[in-house]
Amino acid sequence: MLRRFALTDSIDRLPAALGGPAAVCRAVWDPDEEPGICDQGRSELTRSIAVQQHRSQDGRRTAQDRAAARHLSQQLATVGSLHDTGGLLVVDLDETEEQLCAELVSRHRTSAFRLTFPLAPSAAASVAVAATRTWRLASDDQDAHTALTSLAGNHPVVTSSELLPTFAT
Repeated sequence: MLRRFALTDSIDRLPAALGGPAAVCRAVWDPDEEPGICDQGRSELTRSIAVQQHRSQDGRRTAQDRAAARHLSQQLATVGSLHDTGGLLVVDLDETEEQLCAELVSRHRTSAFRLTFPLAPSAAASVAVAATRTWRLASDDQDAHTALTSLAGNHPVVTSSELLPTFAT
């Protein structure tokens, strides 16, 4: 969801819509990532920025496509500004959350969470934190909602379609 709001130029309004700072796990976005690490070691948002930067420099693409990709990478990078102003907190998983996250990404445990496929690492980390800390999950990922429901019953979830009307004001 963080990516969606960055791409709609609404990232700076996200804390107000949520009623306080947004919190993400390092699997979603990690401000401390070292340059040059492999894609599997990067956060979801950093990988997205890298893809758009690569597309912006790909000579096989049209000038218009390269410019669009450059713009997208700049929009995604605004997450750093939100973090710098205190509107985005980055949380680390504790041992219990790490174990739950590992189970959520395991193909051998999918049925335990009523899933067909394992969750992506960023979704798994977010679900683990929401479930163990009883925080509201802000996600459009229906599989994440399913996994959270299997863990915590009627746990609070908010989607971008619920938050977007607050941005229109």
